[in-house]
Amino acid sequence: MIGGVHLNDYFKSVACKEGEIRECYSKPLELGRSDLVEMMVLDGCFIIEWFHVMGSILEPDKYDPIIYFPGIFRLVITDFIQLENQIPFFVLNILYELSKSPEDPRNLQTPVFDSYNKAFCWEEQVMRPYYDIPNSRHLLHLLHSSFAHFPTESLEDVRYDYRRLNYSAKELKLVGIKFKPRMSTRFLDISFTNGVLKVPGINLDDTMVAFLGNCFAFEQGGHMRMSQNITCYVTLLGKLISNSEDAALLSELQIMKDIYFGSNDAVVRFFWDMGREMMFDIRRSYVTKLLLDMEEYTNDQWHLRLTRMKLLIVSSIRCYAAAGAHGRPNHICGDCLLPPPEVNE
Repeated sequence: MIGGVHLNDYFKSVACKEGEIRECYSKPLELGRSDLVEMMVLDGCFIIEWFHVMGSILEPDKYDPIIYFPGIFRLVITDFIQLENQIPFFVLNILYELSKSPEDPRNLQTPVFDSYNKAFCWEEQVMRPYYDIPNSRHLLHLLHSSFAHFPTESLEDVRYDYRRLNYSAKELKLVGIKFKPRMSTRFLDISFTNGVLKVPGINLDDTMVAFLGNCFAFEQGGHMRMSQNITCYVTLLGKLISNSEDAALLSELQIMKDIYFGSNDAVVRFFWDMGREMMFDIRRSYVTKLLLDMEEYTNDQWHLRLTRMKLLIVSSIRCYAAAGAHGRPNHICGDCLLPPPEVNE
């Protein structure tokens, strides 16, 4: 008996959904009926018990190493969001409803978000509106959906090629764009105003790396009409971080903290490996307007700096010419952007 429900009830409730379970997977499952149901129940019950404990629904065993060792906690919470490990959400919901007290009004989403709020340091009041997200396919889809509601620009008439923005963080800084960490509870919340790119700080630890990588894979394998926000975010960071110097710059500015990789080169490879074969519709991106504004600003700044460079060269030549004509040592005028001093005949 589990929570007043016989173990056989769990198997019966899942067994009657065998056809729906098989339809959830892109490839045929080579498991027989009994093996499939057993796998769903055993794996699902482990997941549900975890969330019961994390949500303070169930009192944990004080000697349980999975609960009390921080390293194991992070391994388990990361394993749950691996795309290849997903169990249909309706299966988890069946097991959850059977195992919880009838007096408990909370849905499964509540202990799930409670656990990941702790793992990612997400603020509960920010994530609370997503506790009732319907029609999730699996746990990863549920967490991904909480980041799918950033407003997109929906600029259907824009013919923008995301490859046009090929400036790294270091190059953008040379153009005059300033980078600042943005105080925000949502790491996607990037803004660009008056030449200042504000990026919320992100800790690249094992959990966040797994979340970004698996959400990216989920978006790339899904329908193009689904949210591509993580893909857009990864693409933008991948363009900013083109080499180790860029990674070091963002780290120095407290925009990115590497906890998992151990080297700037590894950070660069992480974003490059994801971005090299990615696909997304830039016209429905939440960063479309930001990219357009940045491109316009950088084009203006490059033209301005090119003009200044031309003035610098012309002024330097005039300084040399004036100095040589009067027997003075060849040198560049101290302020080359200003006309050289007049020479009295």
